[in-house]
Amino acid sequence: MASEPDSSVIEIATGIRRVVVYAMSDLHVDESPNSVVLDRLVDELEGDSGSGSSSASGEPEAESAFRLAVVAGDVARRHEDVGAALLALVAVFDAVVYVPGNNELRLSSSARGSGMLSTEAFEQARAAAARAGAIVDTAIVGDVLVVPLAGWHSAHFDGGKHFTGDVAYQRRFLDFRATRWPSSWPSASLDGAPDAAAEYFAQFNAGNMAAAKAVLQRRDKRISALITASHFLPRLDVLPWRARTFMSSDVVKVIGDDRIEDQIRELHTELDGEHGTAHVHVSGHVHINHNKVCEGVRYLLDVALVGR
Repeated sequence: MASEPDSSVIEIATGIRRVVVYAMSDLHVDESPNSVVLDRLVDELEGDSGSGSSSASGEPEAESAFRLAVVAGDVARRHEDVGAALLALVAVFDAVVYVPGNNELRLSSSARGSGMLSTEAFEQARAAAARAGAIVDTAIVGDVLVVPLAGWHSAHFDGGKHFTGDVAYQRRFLDFRATRWPSSWPSASLDGAPDAAAEYFAQFNAGNMAAAKAVLQRRDKRISALITASHFLPRLDVLPWRARTFMSSDVVKVIGDDRIEDQIRELHTELDGEHGTAHVHVSGHVHINHNKVCEGVRYLLDVALVGR
């Protein structure tokens, strides 16, 4: 059973009337061109920090607007780089919420040789983010509720239609060679059952889910927007038609997990339809930029920077 986060909720920016939300994923700052892009982004945001500044969408920001960044994983592989990148973002945003991606859970050969587990790498990435001042659990920012959802890819993604039981595909992907899981898991070996990690993180999310539900059920707290965030895709049909059409079944098995969508829907049913609370889900991983509404939720994929 995963050790889930405390179900208490961080609440900041109480009384702020307008929150501008920026979403981003897959910064990969350990690759030199991307670190330059991050530096440029930070410089631009520092220049926009005065009154009358604009969001990334070009809309003017009110003087009292609170800037929130939601970072959906794959910041970097080395956790010191994760911390440095998030520290840079914390310096230019009023708050930063982060959920790790698969790159943060990959281990060097020496780390694997020392017996380190990818579950430990996950906790270390979260700790590095917290030290940098980022939020890693459910939080209320003004009237916006943000819920990070950890995850891992599942061979049974998209209802299991792409999985025949053959796990030879795992040898093609670095995630299976560069991770190490508890020996008690059936997926601890390369050719093991492929869903143990996905189930582990779904269970890990229980604390954040409980905290979010408690907020949504409160009568004394008006929530104007729910933002859920995961690195992996929650459903296949949020991809553009062309990407789905030409994507191999092996790739489908390493990009998402239906459990994430189940948790999104679990929270979505708690929304107060009377007040029209918006629900946006931010994810990354596939490096395909797309924006699609499915059943009342707007899905943002692999966004470099989006202001609302």
